[in-house]
Amino acid sequence: MGPCLIALIAIAFIPTSPNSTQLPSVASQADLRLCTASGTSPLSAEVIEQSLKDSMPAEQWSAENLAAANALITTLAPTDWLGPLAPLALSPFFGITCLSGLAIWSPDWMPGNGLLTQSTPLKNSTLFWVFAILTVVTSLPKLSKVSKPVAAVVDHVEAYAGIITLLVIRYMATSSQGSSPVEDSVLQAGMLSFSLDAILCIVMIINVIVINSVKFFFEFLIWITPIPLLDACFEVANKTACAALISIYAFSPMLATVFNLILFLGCLVVLRWVNRRVKYFRHMIFDSIWPMLNQRYGDPRHDQLTVFPSAAWNGFPTRTCLTLYRKQDGWVLRQSRWFRPPLEFQLPSDARFRIEQGWMVNVLEIVTHERIKMSFSRRYQRRLDALAQRMGADIGLSSEPCSPIAAKAEFS
Repeated sequence: MGPCLIALIAIAFIPTSPNSTQLPSVASQADLRLCTASGTSPLSAEVIEQSLKDSMPAEQWSAENLAAANALITTLAPTDWLGPLAPLALSPFFGITCLSGLAIWSPDWMPGNGLLTQSTPLKNSTLFWVFAILTVVTSLPKLSKVSKPVAAVVDHVEAYAGIITLLVIRYMATSSQGSSPVEDSVLQAGMLSFSLDAILCIVMIINVIVINSVKFFFEFLIWITPIPLLDACFEVANKTACAALISIYAFSPMLATVFNLILFLGCLVVLRWVNRRVKYFRHMIFDSIWPMLNQRYGDPRHDQLTVFPSAAWNGFPTRTCLTLYRKQDGWVLRQSRWFRPPLEFQLPSDARFRIEQGWMVNVLEIVTHERIKMSFSRRYQRRLDALAQRMGADIGLSSEPCSPIAAKAEFS
C-alpha cells in the first residue's frame, strides 16, 4: 500500500484555488451584435457579468448565482475523463506523470484540452515529481525476470493507486468548478438511484481494471517465456503506447475516447478467458514457491483441492478454477462466480482418483464412466502421500521425460 499512500500524500499538497479559470456564459444575440458594433469582445468578463445580471432580478445578483451559472460551462465533459483511461490503465503512474507534465509545461501551440486546462489539479510540480519517482521505482523491477514477481505484486497496487488518484483528481476538479445539473441528474433503476457523476466514476473504475487485467496477463506470459530481454522490450513498448495515447488525448479528447473504447471492448471480449489463465498460472507458479517459505501452506489439512480442467467438460470451460471437496454423499466440484450462486457438480459415488506427478504441474485423473484430467499445483508436493490418503487416490509418475516440450504442454 506504499504507492497508494505516497500518491494520496502528493495529492494532498495540490493547492485548491477557488479562482479557477472559467469560461464565460453565452450572451444573447442582441448583446453579441452590440458588442461587435462597439468593438468590445463578446466573451469578456464584463459583458458576461452584465448579461447574467440583465437576465435575473436584482435580488438574485449574488456571487453564488453567478458562480453557479458559470459552472454550467466549466464542468469537464465525459470525454475529458474517459479519454485518458486507456493510457492510465496501461501504466497508471507514468500516465499521471505525462498528464501532469503536459498540464505544467505544454507548449503554446498545444490546445489545453480536458484535464490539461489552466485550472486542472494536475498543474502541480509536486504531483509531477512524486509520480515520476513512483514511475521509475515501479518500472525498474519489470525489466528483469528475477525481480518480475515483485513487480507483478506492485503492478496490482499501482493499478488501484492510479484509480484512487484519478477519483481524487476528479473530486478536486469538480469541487473547484462546481456541479452542473447534468452531474446532479439522478437515474432511477428499480429501488436504487444513481447520479450520472457516480455512474461515470464506476465506468472509469471498470475501464481501468479491465484493460489493466489483460495487460497483466501478457506481462505474465512474457515473464514465463525464456527470452531475457523480452521483459524490458515489453515495458518500453508499454510506456511508448501510454505516451502516444496521452499525446492523442492532448490534441483531441474525443479521439482518445474512441481509442479507449476500442481497446476496452477488445479487452472485455477476452477478459474471462484471460482471467482463467491468470488464475491458473498464479496457482501453478506461486503455489510451488510459497510452501518453501510457509510449510503449513503445503500441509493438506482439509478434504479439498483446487483443480483446473485440462479441457472443457460438463459446462466448465478449460482452465476454470474449481474446488474439489468432500461432502457427506461424495465429492463435489464447485465453481465460484461473481454475483451469482456457485455452480456445482456432484461426482458419482464410485468415482476413483489417480494422481500423476508432472515436472511443472500435477494431474488429477477422475475415473468414472469417462476419464477426466484436471491439473493442480505442486503446493502439496512434499505431502503428496497425505493428500492421496485423504482422497483415496493412487499416485503415479509422469512417463514423459523432463524437457521444455513437456513443460510447455503442461502450461498450455
